[in-house]
Amino acid sequence: MKRLTLSVVVLLVASSIPAFAEWRADFGVDVPVNLGAAVTDLAGNTTTANVDVLSNFVFLVPEGSLLYQVPVGPANFGFGIRAFTLVLETLVFPNLLAELNVGPVALDLNLGGTTFLFFGVYNHLSVTSVFIPDLSAYFKLGKVFRLGLGGTLFYDAELYNTTKTIPWMIYLAARFSLKF
Repeated sequence: MKRLTLSVVVLLVASSIPAFAEWRADFGVDVPVNLGAAVTDLAGNTTTANVDVLSNFVFLVPEGSLLYQVPVGPANFGFGIRAFTLVLETLVFPNLLAELNVGPVALDLNLGGTTFLFFGVYNHLSVTSVFIPDLSAYFKLGKVFRLGLGGTLFYDAELYNTTKTIPWMIYLAARFSLKF
């Protein structure tokens, strides 16, 4: 009887999620501030190599995502797709989002990767083992515009197993976040 009751409760909760969920579209630009990699040698010592990008040049990386999210109090949980483009080539991948809203500040954790689609000049890249966690903090200006700072890791299992290297990026971001 307990299993039946638990099953009914789980079914009711799962079926009520679409009643509270909403679509969210984010689009904006990321400006890399620092690029680098953490490298571990055979003795287990970790060193970092980084490049101060803004002192050399500024480039914009257009970014967008389309998510189906469920608000739970001050938090939002969602899943969907995320894309980065360098105009000639666009990378699209599945993404999970957990967001915490504290007044005018939004803390976002995105987990994506593992399956990629490429659109553009060269569409035959076979990248499957890359996992992309991203943590960012935004200050909300109005209802839809955000300015923030974030950091992204690019964990590739093959690269890490052969060279013990994890590339990363720190970026500034400007983003529009629309809910419908």
